Amino acid sequence: QIEKSNDCETPWVQLSTGCYWFATESQNLGKTWTEARAFCQRQRAHLVEIDSQEERRAIDQRSSHYFWMGINDRAHEGRWLSDSHGEAPTFVFWGQNEPNDSGDEDCATFTGGGGHRWNDIPCDLRADILCEKPQSSREGQRGQAGAPESLLEDYIYDFE
Repeated sequence: QIEKSNDCETPWVQLSTGCYWFATESQNLGKTWTEARAFCQRQRAHLVEIDSQEERRAIDQRSSHYFWMGINDRAHEGRWLSDSHGEAPTFVFWGQNEPNDSGDEDCATFTGGGGHRWNDIPCDLRADILCEKPQSSREGQRGQAGAPESLLEDYIYDFE
């Protein structure tokens, strides 16, 4: 379901869980995880971290593309952490027998549409970019040391 909001300026799309900008391979030809992360950081944002079933469903209903996620186990095999705040995710939606680290798979992806589950793949493969950031007046404050917890609750999802 698409909703309009003053918080979501074109080309962002308002879903029930925030503002999203969906970039597809045809627009950016896919990026490695590191390239995608750097892109998000230049936007004062980070790769999407799906925190709830509601958020997963909202994204899943909007796009059938293959996106990087902001969780990885690059620092310690089998210990998946959020790239934005360094803690274990509170919500996961891994596929059967995933993550499996089959061939140095340290970065997470998901494919929207059809309830697809998450998968770990090598970080040097290519996928679309899906960034998230705080809403307008709170931009750049999610995950920063000392940011009040209330500021960490509202996000905009920026996909480019």
